[in-house]
Amino acid sequence: MRVLLISVLFFVLVTPGYAAEPGKATATVKVSAPSFIALNVADIDREVAWFQTYFAVEIKSTTNLPGGRGTIKLLQAGPLMVELLSLHGSIAPRADTPDTSPMMVKGHVKAGVFVANATKTFSELQQAGAPLRGRLVEDKVFKTLVFQVEDPEGNIIQLFERQH
Repeated sequence: MRVLLISVLFFVLVTPGYAAEPGKATATVKVSAPSFIALNVADIDREVAWFQTYFAVEIKSTTNLPGGRGTIKLLQAGPLMVELLSLHGSIAPRADTPDTSPMMVKGHVKAGVFVANATKTFSELQQAGAPLRGRLVEDKVFKTLVFQVEDPEGNIIQLFERQH
């Protein structure tokens, strides 16, 4: 019993991105420009909890598609809108399915949003245990500070701050 308890506690403590109770943000990304992200996900409730934790979104609407085809949830926090789709029958991308509608393919996506202060946001997410990918870097070509965070399904959210 003790081994099981220690194993569960270890898993909870080391699993990236789940340090905060879902919906209880320990760091909040403050989006500074209109942004839209749409993701087809396997576990819509887990994804909603992740966006609530790190982006402080609210659920604006939930639509259950006719015939049990799936669910769509629209989330919003200020200028950020997130559309989460959980469509039954969606598949992972494979080379042998070229005729499949892109909307029915689950996969790794990279989306980007602008934030007012990338350095502060990076630090807060790092302290909150968010699953950061890489480090904060300065992109001199596009005059931005940029870093990435990964959602529970492996999608990459790239966060930018414009530098003048």
